[in-house]
Amino acid sequence: MPKTRQIKFSPRAITQDAELAMKSDIFRALIELITNSDDAYGDDPSGRIDIHVDFDAQPQTVIVSDQAIGLTGTRLEEVMGEVGGQTSGHAEGEKKRGLFGRGAKDIAIFGSVKFETIRRNKHSWLIINNDWNFESKKDQEATAAIRDKLSIPKNGFTAKIFCSDKKYHLPSRPDTWQKKIGSHVQLRQILQRRHLRFSYKKEGTTKTVPLLWEEPGDNIILDTDIPIKEFNTTVHLTLYEMLEESPSALSAYSRHGIEIRGGTASYENSLFDHTGPETLKLSGIVDCPIIDDLIRDWEQDPVMIENNNSLVVRRDRDGLEKTHNFTKALTTAIHKEVEKVLSKWRENTTTETPEGVKDYLREIAEDLRQFILDELEEAIEPQEPVTEANPFNVVPPIVKMSPGSKKSFTIQIHESIIDENSSIKAVISPVQSPTSKIVVQGEIGEITQHPNYANNYLSIVRVEAKPEAKIGSQENLKVTYGDHHSSATITFAETQEEEEPETLEWKNPSMSVSLGKERSITLRAPADYPADYKVRIKDSRPGEGVELLDSEVTLQHVKKGWLEGACRISGNSGGMAKNNIVAYDEQEQHVAKGTIRVITPSGINNSFEIVLDDATNPGPYRGEIKTDELKCIIYALHPGLKHAYELDPESEISKVLMKEASIHVFANYVIEQKIKKGNLEFDNIATINNERDIFIERCFALRNK
Repeated sequence: MPKTRQIKFSPRAITQDAELAMKSDIFRALIELITNSDDAYGDDPSGRIDIHVDFDAQPQTVIVSDQAIGLTGTRLEEVMGEVGGQTSGHAEGEKKRGLFGRGAKDIAIFGSVKFETIRRNKHSWLIINNDWNFESKKDQEATAAIRDKLSIPKNGFTAKIFCSDKKYHLPSRPDTWQKKIGSHVQLRQILQRRHLRFSYKKEGTTKTVPLLWEEPGDNIILDTDIPIKEFNTTVHLTLYEMLEESPSALSAYSRHGIEIRGGTASYENSLFDHTGPETLKLSGIVDCPIIDDLIRDWEQDPVMIENNNSLVVRRDRDGLEKTHNFTKALTTAIHKEVEKVLSKWRENTTTETPEGVKDYLREIAEDLRQFILDELEEAIEPQEPVTEANPFNVVPPIVKMSPGSKKSFTIQIHESIIDENSSIKAVISPVQSPTSKIVVQGEIGEITQHPNYANNYLSIVRVEAKPEAKIGSQENLKVTYGDHHSSATITFAETQEEEEPETLEWKNPSMSVSLGKERSITLRAPADYPADYKVRIKDSRPGEGVELLDSEVTLQHVKKGWLEGACRISGNSGGMAKNNIVAYDEQEQHVAKGTIRVITPSGINNSFEIVLDDATNPGPYRGEIKTDELKCIIYALHPGLKHAYELDPESEISKVLMKEASIHVFANYVIEQKIKKGNLEFDNIATINNERDIFIERCFALRNK
């Protein structure tokens, strides 16, 4: 007789599932923990949730705690010791988000996590390691010392993540944590109904700040119920017009976009397939209580709601499942309503700039476009190999660091001096003060074979500048290996030359390519990624708009100290549509997303243009650059142009002044970008002025031709 057996779920499978859920993002872990705490408070409006990050701890720790009802020891083991169980209460109809029976357990992927809880004067704890074994102890007396350590006077729950797995990169700036926790779409309802506090410890100092989300809408432009006939229900849509355009692209953190809400949870920030500059001032909320019903219904057998064809929420927690019938019906209905609003905005967006002036500005932009784009492009400069004559080197040898920032240095070693009895040592030597304001972080990386140079080996040294570092002062990083030594000079500056990448990313997430032209676009990754780091490239619209000439890129160490690689593309067809381009490694642990638009060289379009603003009072500024689309705005009310423009906007003197203003604004922008990239010394005024003068002279020469 055949045996019936249950398929085993191995630790490797659990790891793969957890990596899919967390995507190397610590903030996804925080969303799970904060949501659990919110659920625990139920209808209690006074509930407080605390988030604490200890940057000084080794390993770094992240804590989320509440003072809700807590768990008994038995319940703690039931909830945290089983994968995939219906433990949250959501399936029974409670107002809780528990979707997959995994939630807080997945966060052990970052190292390990310790849950501690007090309920009815009993203290219990459970630890999950990233090998997915757990240990626990339950229902011990909750002593005063335990309560004081956990800051739980009565009942409550604490989760502490020990971020010991170094392949996951955590943001080093506290304001990044505060900004992301305080704006993520899946936390916005909680931020409005709960008291959330963020605290952190860094360099021995602890600071606490409140977290609060305020709706960005300033003017309600639509407030209505919308029927979703396919599901015999209605959703409520509220749209706002923002006074200021959002400065960033749509994301889970952007202030523009429409928040899709269920009963108590928010699932996604969406524009429902709308694009265009007018969307940057649109925000809103669509309330969809049926989402909770669809989730519960799918967990039942049989499914009772007609058209409920799958789980409506994505397994990776990134919003609604696009192929679900409800998502498709909702997108169609909301898209239609939003289009009515956006079309009115487009109709009302008029300009009184004379056609002759617009034509002249188009001519200037056409003349300058390629020259300026070439000036802004920066070739990747690979590290040069060390040799037997010069066998040991630190890269980069000269850097600028802002106080509180971090930096990774690459150590190059020639095989002729490799000695298993030698180790790399790094020390900081102050130049102008008795005490160092730089600290070497953690352990020095292991020595590995260089992927490109057969006789070379690599290692990584990480340092951090203390917040009290004095601007303009210098320190030396001295690195030794046996009898060999090399050094790097670090200068403290207001801003770093170019911020070091914290994960795999496109150097410019919003890119363009000229029709019929080829160009290279740059990928970046931290220095401690594998030295032969390979990524694959995918395009959302293969064969349309942009052609990928490289489907795989190998990133290598560059002179700036991290990894970079170039992907070649060409422009095949123009238009407003963008290609979404994605880079990912073989394990898909790190993903970089960007967009590319094909621009036509015969005329100006949104990717590079010069426009006139005759309404804004600019103060002392002749113009500004909108960096998202490289748009140069010239202010007609600036004293240098105002009088001539008011007399005759199409006169020769007005045109000369507009040309001069455009070139000077672009010159300032290009110089600023070169300083940020480290191509110019920010404190060398003579060099900067000379570079600016040369740029302006070349621009005028192009225009005069």
